[in-house]
Amino acid sequence: MCVRAFNEMYLLTGGGPNGATTLVSLRTTELFFNDLDYGAASAFGLSVVLVTTALLAVLMFLRSRIEAVT
Repeated sequence: MCVRAFNEMYLLTGGGPNGATTLVSLRTTELFFNDLDYGAASAFGLSVVLVTTALLAVLMFLRSRIEAVT
């Protein structure tokens, strides 16, 4: 999953030209270490976790409904 692909993308592209391949983890790292904006970095990371969890819950619910029908 792309949330955990920090090392490869950072080493290969460094975010790419004009941030074309900037991932969520790279943006969080930039906020935390480069900008020293700890609150924004933690809020951004937490929002990513919450959105991922919500999407997973919706997909699991839909999958269970489809399996129940068939």
